[in-house]
Amino acid sequence: MARYTLTIPESKTEQVLKHLKSLCGVKVEEALDPNNQKDDLIMHDWQKEIIDQRLQSVKDRPENLVSEKEMNARIEKHL
Repeated sequence: MARYTLTIPESKTEQVLKHLKSLCGVKVEEALDPNNQKDDLIMHDWQKEIIDQRLQSVKDRPENLVSEKEMNARIEKHL
């Protein structure tokens, strides 16, 4: 299967996507524009809360941190 990247004017995006999605066997995936990626990234409040909790956990108990080498060893052990 071939894969293409399209650059479509904003005014035509809805029309082009509607047409592409109507074609049998065509899978449409929208990708982030690397030039506008910062604007396209959204972090919800619930995600921020989880990150804040995890960061606080690291600050409170840094002895629970595991090195990458040790984590890889643990993973390999369970495979």
